[in-house]
Amino acid sequence: MKNISERQAKDRRAAAILSFYISLIPLSSLVIFAIHLAIVNIRGTSFESALSFLGLILLMIYLGLTIYIGSYIISIGSLICGIRGIKSEKKKFAIIGIIISIFNFSLPFLVSPVNELFLKWDKRDE
Repeated sequence: MKNISERQAKDRRAAAILSFYISLIPLSSLVIFAIHLAIVNIRGTSFESALSFLGLILLMIYLGLTIYIGSYIISIGSLICGIRGIKSEKKKFAIIGIIISIFNFSLPFLVSPVNELFLKWDKRDE
């Protein structure tokens, strides 16, 4: 009996920590997206080589998967882990993971207007 409760406590602790770290994945994608927009506005959008074009394509695929599709899937997983880990010793990790996961649901709605704003800036410069 004691062995089962220790295992459940260990699983809840792991779920709380996992909730926090999983919830950071869409936020890291948002940071990468912001850095990309800053570089494009500083350097311009010229492609010096096929490698830079391929890098941009891979970046857009990664960002599209993690921000637009992944933010929902990842956030749901993080919420489930956070709810499971809320009764553990690492309760703070679970609460922060839940809060960040709830914020992550709004990421696609935040990214689209920012992208449109920067596209309008590029058209004004022409």
